[in-house]
Amino acid sequence: MQVVNNKESILVVDDDDKNLDLVVNLISEDNKAVTVVKAKDGAEALRKINNQKFNLIITDLRMPMLDGIGLIRALKDIPKDKQPDAILILSAYLNKDQKYGDGSRITYMAKPFDIPTFQNYLSTVLRNSSSPSRE
Repeated sequence: MQVVNNKESILVVDDDDKNLDLVVNLISEDNKAVTVVKAKDGAEALRKINNQKFNLIITDLRMPMLDGIGLIRALKDIPKDKQPDAILILSAYLNKDQKYGDGSRITYMAKPFDIPTFQNYLSTVLRNSSSPSRE
């Protein structure tokens, strides 16, 4: 079981190795103090979520085993202390009219995404996650 204390952590979920590595590299290059964990599908992601609290989950929608929509729906059954502070959906198949879950913590970006926009989003989420007002 992986435990991370006093350190921000991000789970990146994508079945495409190129996309997975791109997102992990973008996070790691500017955020050396952030732990980044990879998962190839929603089922693997849920196993990791049960062992560790993630500040942010970044997920694709279309994946084998358990897709991104199934992952987001399954999060409602995860204990509150394991719930992510934010969820980012990165997908080439976004339906702007579809609601994928609790909209208050879900953000959508279409692939291919704008790297500065992604980095700004990431900075905002990490800054908010580490604020002292967070439970």
